[in-house]
Amino acid sequence: MRLLLFPLVSIVFSHWTDELDLPSELLEYTIRNRPHLRKRCESDSNCPISEEVLSNGRCWGHEPDCPFDKSYSAERIVCSLPVAAGKIQNRKVQRDHFFEQADWGYLRGNGRSERNGICTSGDAEKSRLVCSDHLAHCTAENIFFDFSNLHAKRSKRYRDDVIQAGQVGGNCDNFNKKLLDSHTDRQSYLQSWGAELKHFEASSEFVVDDDHCDVIFEKLTIVIKLDASINMFHHFCDFINLYASQHINGSLFDTDVDILWWDTFSNGFVDPYFKPAWSAFTQNPPVELIALDGKKVCFKKALLPLLARQRYGMYYNMPMTDGCSGSGLMHAFAHHMLHRLRVPQKGPMRDKIRVTILSRSTMHRRIINEKELLARLQSMEGVEAKIVDYNGKVPFLEQLEVTHNSDIFIGMHGSGLTHLLFLPDWAAIFEIYNCEDESCYYDLARLRGVRYKTWSNMTLLTRHGEGRHPHNGSPHAKFTDYSFDVDEFERIVTQLVEYVKRHPQFVDARRKLRRNESGMKEEL
Repeated sequence: MRLLLFPLVSIVFSHWTDELDLPSELLEYTIRNRPHLRKRCESDSNCPISEEVLSNGRCWGHEPDCPFDKSYSAERIVCSLPVAAGKIQNRKVQRDHFFEQADWGYLRGNGRSERNGICTSGDAEKSRLVCSDHLAHCTAENIFFDFSNLHAKRSKRYRDDVIQAGQVGGNCDNFNKKLLDSHTDRQSYLQSWGAELKHFEASSEFVVDDDHCDVIFEKLTIVIKLDASINMFHHFCDFINLYASQHINGSLFDTDVDILWWDTFSNGFVDPYFKPAWSAFTQNPPVELIALDGKKVCFKKALLPLLARQRYGMYYNMPMTDGCSGSGLMHAFAHHMLHRLRVPQKGPMRDKIRVTILSRSTMHRRIINEKELLARLQSMEGVEAKIVDYNGKVPFLEQLEVTHNSDIFIGMHGSGLTHLLFLPDWAAIFEIYNCEDESCYYDLARLRGVRYKTWSNMTLLTRHGEGRHPHNGSPHAKFTDYSFDVDEFERIVTQLVEYVKRHPQFVDARRKLRRNESGMKEEL
C-alpha cells in the first residue's frame, strides 16, 4: 500500500525564488549558502538577490566555518554587563555564551549536528540511519517500523515500549550496533529517539516494496513525537525544534513532505487549537500514528527531529546567559512562520501605539480590573487599546494577526504569552504579573528579542484569595486572581510606549509609512 496524500493548499508562484516561499531576509541566506541555488541566481537576471548580497559571505551561524561576525545573529544579539550571576568577564564572552546556549551555536553544540553513521550503504536502494549524539536527531532512508505492538485502542500517551526487537530496521551494508548502543543513554520520550531505535536491526532480506511493507511513505517524512497540544508554550517548542532540525539537515524547507504525528495515545494527537501552524511545514495533512496500528510501515526518506524536552533543550530546559537578548535562530523562526502562515503586518500606525490586553476566561490568574486598565489606556494620548480573549472560539491565525499587529502586548502569566514570539521586532511584552515564575516568559522574550516588563511593586497589587495548588493544597501564586493599581500600570505602559517609539525599526517603518502616504497624496 502506497501512502498518497493530497495537498491542503495550492499556491501559484511567479518566479523560481517564490517557490522557496521564504521572507526576503531569510531567502538571501538560503540562496547564498546553497551552491546550486546561488549559481542559478547568478545566471538569472531576474533573481531578486543582487550579486553584492550573494557575495557578502554572510551565513546562518550553525555552519562549522561560519564566523560570528558574518552570522545572521551578528547584528541581533544585544548584551550588557554586569551579569547578575556567574564569572563572565567581558561582553564578548557574555555574547558567545548566549550564542552557544540559545542561538545558532546551540545547533552545533553537544553533538547535535554530529553525523554518526549507524547504518550505511553504498546502494541507493538500501538503508541508511545517521544520528546525532544521544539519538537526539536522525535522518534515515529505506527503513521500517512495525507497529504490531501499538494496540491503539488501549494505548496510553508517552509510551516508550511501542517498538520491540525485530520491529525496526533496514538493509545495511554496514551496521554499527556498538555505536547505536553507545547513544541510547537518553531514552526519555521527548528527549531522544532512543526507545524507538534501540532495537534497530540489519536484514539483508529487507526491501522497501509491497511484499515487505504494509504502508510505504514515498516522500520525505517528518516523524515527530509531540508535547501537549493544548498548551502553546509546550507545543511551540515542537515547532522551533522542528525548524532547527531542518537547518541541521540542510533542508530547503520544502512543504511537499509528509508528517507522521508519533503520538501513542488511543485518541491520537488531534491538535485542535494550533493545527494551522503545520501548514508552515507541510501542504499535506499530517498522519496519525494510530492510523498505522498493526502495520509494518516503510519510509523512503525520514527526518526524526530534535524533540521538545531535551536536556538543556531549545527552548524548554534552556540555560540562558544573563544580560543578553535577541537570538537570531528565534528571529528567523518567527519570521519564517509569519511568512508561511500569511500573517500580515498592517502597521505601524502613523500617530498611535497599538496596545493589546490578553484576557483569560479561565478559573485562575484573571485580571479583575482589566476594564479599568483598558479605560486608562484608552485615555492615554497616542494609544489605541483593546482587550482580546484567545479562547478556543478564536481561530489561531486570527490570534496571530492580532498579536503581530500589537506594539505592546499585555497579559498575566500563562501559555498565551507565547504569542510574544510573533510580535513585531520593535514590540514590547508586559507580563503584568509573573506569579512568582520569574524566568519563563522573561527568557522567552529575551530569545525573541522584544522588550520585557513585569510588575515589581507588590504593595500596588491585590491578590484576590490566597490561592492554593489544586493537588497538594499549598499556597500558590498561580491559582488566584489579581487586580492592579491603575497609576502604576500607566507608568509602566508609558515606559514601554517610549521604548517602542524610539526603536529603530519602528522609526524606520513609520518613516516609510509617511513617505508612502505623501506619495499617494501627490498622485491624487
